[in-house]
Amino acid sequence: MAPPGLQRILNRCLAKDAEQRFQNASDLSFALEALSDTSSSVATPAGPVSPARKNWIWITTAAVLAAMVTAGILWWRQPPAVPVVESITQLTDDGRPKVWWPLLTDGTRIYYNEGSVTSVRIQQVGVTGGTATVLPTSFPNPFATGITPKGSALLVRSHGYESTLSPLWLLQLPSGEPHRLGALEAGVANITPDGRILFTQTDTLFIAESDGSNARKLVSGLNGTINEPSMSPDRKHIAFTLDSKDVPHASIYIANGDGSGVRLVTSAEVSASVCCPAWSADSKYLVIPRIRNLSRDLWAFPVDIGLFQRQHEPIQLTNGPLMYTAATVSPDGNQLFTVGLRLRGELVHYDLDRKEFVPFLGGLSAFNATFSRDGNWVTYVTYPEGILWRSRADGSEPLQLTFPPGYVGYPIMSPDGKRIAYITSEKPGVFVINIDGGSPRRIGDKLTGAADWSPDGNRLIYAEYADNYTHPQVKIHDLTTGAVSNLSTPVERDGPLWLGPDKILASVRATRELAIYDMTAQKWSAPISNPALGGSGDWFRSPDYQFFYYTTTGQDPKLVRYQVADGHAEPIASLKNFEFALSFYATQASVAPDGSPVLTRNAGTQEIYALTVKWP
Repeated sequence: MAPPGLQRILNRCLAKDAEQRFQNASDLSFALEALSDTSSSVATPAGPVSPARKNWIWITTAAVLAAMVTAGILWWRQPPAVPVVESITQLTDDGRPKVWWPLLTDGTRIYYNEGSVTSVRIQQVGVTGGTATVLPTSFPNPFATGITPKGSALLVRSHGYESTLSPLWLLQLPSGEPHRLGALEAGVANITPDGRILFTQTDTLFIAESDGSNARKLVSGLNGTINEPSMSPDRKHIAFTLDSKDVPHASIYIANGDGSGVRLVTSAEVSASVCCPAWSADSKYLVIPRIRNLSRDLWAFPVDIGLFQRQHEPIQLTNGPLMYTAATVSPDGNQLFTVGLRLRGELVHYDLDRKEFVPFLGGLSAFNATFSRDGNWVTYVTYPEGILWRSRADGSEPLQLTFPPGYVGYPIMSPDGKRIAYITSEKPGVFVINIDGGSPRRIGDKLTGAADWSPDGNRLIYAEYADNYTHPQVKIHDLTTGAVSNLSTPVERDGPLWLGPDKILASVRATRELAIYDMTAQKWSAPISNPALGGSGDWFRSPDYQFFYYTTTGQDPKLVRYQVADGHAEPIASLKNFEFALSFYATQASVAPDGSPVLTRNAGTQEIYALTVKWP
């Protein structure tokens, strides 16, 4: 029989109640060590060991091994402790558009950026909520990007949140004159826990002293743009986002504090799209927003695993109904501050006579309102559900054409108004469905972009991609014969549209330059839009193939109408103050039968929330 002390250890290992068992292997080890010390301290008479004592030693050894194996099995089967969101509190209620990254806090107030790309202001609100107020600055379009360890100053870019390099400034809190940090210019920047400056210049991550001096390279050569760098509280690691040139979605990487040991944290299997990593207070987790279809939730990714801890999968912290953006962790680690989104859009069209955007189709919350050539039928994708519908142009006779799962993108009606081509997030390929419903016809099994109908309705054109939407090839699919041909292009091109029986519009993938291909002359035109002057954001043709619209980007975005016959491009509306709805799998521009452009305007809300978290 085992000694009483050993029996107590065995009973505790086998207890039905998990709270009464040893919580980890180290606790069991200490108990056994204490038992061993107690046994060895008891004096034993000298002389040969008796057979009975030998048996007792073997029994004790076997019992100890059995106890350790049993404890190990029970420990392994017990789910590891994970972080849990215990409550969610709304802090603002002003409905104003907020820049999602970064939110900054000193534990008393939250600082964030608000407004459009070209008109940013820094706001502040208490960590318990209240009225948000503007933080005054002496230069226009400031963008807060970091906060000093003691909360005495903000790190600020002076050119808003465009991707170009910008000077860096320190803005003293609660108010004060900003001063320039040496000659530093950065794409994105942050402040480390010990007050140094992390900053990026396209594909390179640098670190500098708190005054901007002694800038030195940490990470480079990753074939992409580095964004949103953040150093862990223990200063052992740096996390950042990489917008790769090879894959369509961003990934999260970490490196050692000196820039060595760069490794991937997220992958395609666990994230459709991610951004903006934030560290937990103990440096063991990265809190990352993850987007997949219509969900955008916060996840905790384990980083540091100790000797007696088990590696586990990323932990989902939120599960709707809001969509959550990038988070920041409070200094005490007990709260996450984030922007929560309620999604809703409003269809509008640009009234060419009144020269203003007005509600269209009753302000329906939808994307991709596209029309038959005769103007009698319209098809659209409900937002945010991503379901394909069709109706008469006046909204009558609505019919749901697709059903979950899968988010429908880029529907386009055939010229005769009888069929609709679209793609879906559920399966690769182009799908064609009858306007009266039924089972869709699938064309191809490769990843494709939006398809478009030729004027006679017999051919579809689309870009077909390799894995991860790389290396597009423009394909023309003859629906009558099934033949597929390649459109030869000197560079990779996206988003092809028919502009007539022998003319095709497409963009250069690398620069977003739009150009027209003449199939008869087998020649591309000169670029229609110049990226240096704003580039092309989105484009869509009219139902009669006579013209198309495109949107430009940059500080003064515009909506431009292009006449196919004479090549005349005319800006018709400013988009500087137009707030687009959050797009997942849809174009933002289409054209109504009267020739007016149709867009989806944001009608949702963006507010700041505090999430109380219990960490393991």
